[in-house]
Amino acid sequence: MLGSGKAVNNQAGKSFVYFSSVEIGDLVLQKLRTAQALGDYIERGLGQDVTLFLNGKMIIAVKLASGKVYCWKRSVLGPLLGAVPCLFAFAGLMGGTNSVFLSAVGALILYGLTFGGDLKQLLVVQPKFDAMGGVPLQS
Repeated sequence: MLGSGKAVNNQAGKSFVYFSSVEIGDLVLQKLRTAQALGDYIERGLGQDVTLFLNGKMIIAVKLASGKVYCWKRSVLGPLLGAVPCLFAFAGLMGGTNSVFLSAVGALILYGLTFGGDLKQLLVVQPKFDAMGGVPLQS
């Protein structure tokens, strides 16, 4: 069962659906989101055996009863552009610590905290869905 959903476009023109809840058997998950294109396939699977793949509070793929896998394909652009503020943080830390190593560690921690989920999906999860024959969908 899907709770109420709300479609939202973000500043980059991406469309997401926010579900208040998703009930799977005895398990109720709250405040999940997914790419709007993937939301259509989640709704198609209602009343069937469906497998949802999550990355935190994000539904990143759905496997329908037919065995077909639909997955949200993240763009590489977000994490690449995210490196720019981390470079500024690195420069700022360099001014305060005078240590290249500490500044680099601080900038990498900032980058990892901000884009760790994106990188995990790009480098680890998406290749697995590709190997499963997953159909990639853009948001």
